[in-house]
Amino acid sequence: MSPASVLSTLVPADPDLQDAGTDPTAAPLAGRTLAGGGWALLTLALSLAGAGIAWALFRRGTALQEQPAGVVVTAARRNLYTDAFNEAVFERPGIYLTRALVYLDNRGIDGIVNGIAAGIGGSSGRLRRLQTGFVRSYALSMLTGVVLVVGAFLAIQLGWLA
Repeated sequence: MSPASVLSTLVPADPDLQDAGTDPTAAPLAGRTLAGGGWALLTLALSLAGAGIAWALFRRGTALQEQPAGVVVTAARRNLYTDAFNEAVFERPGIYLTRALVYLDNRGIDGIVNGIAAGIGGSSGRLRRLQTGFVRSYALSMLTGVVLVVGAFLAIQLGWLA
């Protein structure tokens, strides 16, 4: 709602101007109304006056000093202590649980995975020494495997491992 429309409701109506648009004898009264630019200037002036009044009232801010209050008002100001409750019941235990799980992940799970990787790496380094590149070494290891398998079959057939 513009200030001009507010002002027009506050100013009493002039009975001579009410029929100026329909009564041909009221044409000489038409000059007593504000012209189109006059309404714009009045609206601008009222808007600037309102802005100036608002600036004068609130130039130092709107913050008020907190007044001492009772238990109910203090609880209401602190959102009925819901933030403190959520922090104590959910946030802090969640932080501790997260820290414990990160520690378990770093020491336990990652430790197992890193231990397995180190074991495989170490055993592959030791097994690499067995690979000499000579065919006679490979034939000897195959012969050793065949002897062990045949010996196991014989032990089972003779009942030594039953």
